[in-house]
Amino acid sequence: MDVKELAEYLRLTPGHVRDMARGGLIPPYCIIRPLGCRKYRFKRPKIEEWAEMTARRRG
Repeated sequence: MDVKELAEYLRLTPGHVRDMARGGLIPPYCIIRPLGCRKYRFKRPKIEEWAEMTARRRG
């Protein structure tokens, strides 16, 4: 999953931002601005690392 796919996934996934963060759906180092709005900025290397780990965890 690349950054664009991840952004699209987050945009289309229902649920509150805080719940998504708790559930591990939002990667670390993700800046959410403004609060409650689905606008994300990502630190690319960290996101790619997170996506790989998530994919491994899910099999």
